[in-house]
Amino acid sequence: MVRVHGGFANRMYRLDTDQGSFAVKELNLLDRRWTYRAEDVFRFERAAFAAGIPMPEPISASHDTLVHRWVEGEKVPEAPVSPAYAFEVGEILARIHALDVAWTGVSIEDPTARDWPELAARATRPDSRGPANSPPGSRRSSRSPSSSTPASDQAPSS
Repeated sequence: MVRVHGGFANRMYRLDTDQGSFAVKELNLLDRRWTYRAEDVFRFERAAFAAGIPMPEPISASHDTLVHRWVEGEKVPEAPVSPAYAFEVGEILARIHALDVAWTGVSIEDPTARDWPELAARATRPDSRGPANSPPGSRRSSRSPSSSTPASDQAPSS
C-alpha cells in the first residue's frame, strides 16, 4: 500500500492487488466539525454510483475506512474553470442532491469545538458538562482549541 498525498482531512492510500487497484481512505474521525457514520456515507455513495454519478466505484466500508476502485485522474486547477465545465459540475451536484437516500441523522458524538467562543458557549450551557459543570480534574477533550480545519474540509466527503 502506498500513501497518496494531497488530501486535507483524511489519509489516502493506493492498494494494488491481483484483483485490481483500490483507493483506501482512512477517515480522520477525530478532526470533524460534524461527525457521521462511514456506513451511511458508503450507502449514499453506492446509491450515487448506481444512479450513474461519475465517481469511483465504492467497494467496502468499515467504521473508519472507505474503499473505492482506483481511478486515475487529475487535480482540478485552482484557476477559474470554463462555463461549460462549471455547468457540468452543477448538473452532477443537482443529480446528487436529487438522490433519495435515507440518512440515519444520528451523530457519532458531539461535534468538537473549533474555537474559543464556541467552546465558551458550550461550557456555560446548563445542559453542558463543560469546565463549569465537570467534576474536578476531568477533561472533556484533549484537542487544542487553536487548531482548525478549513471550511472546505468540515462537511462529510467521500
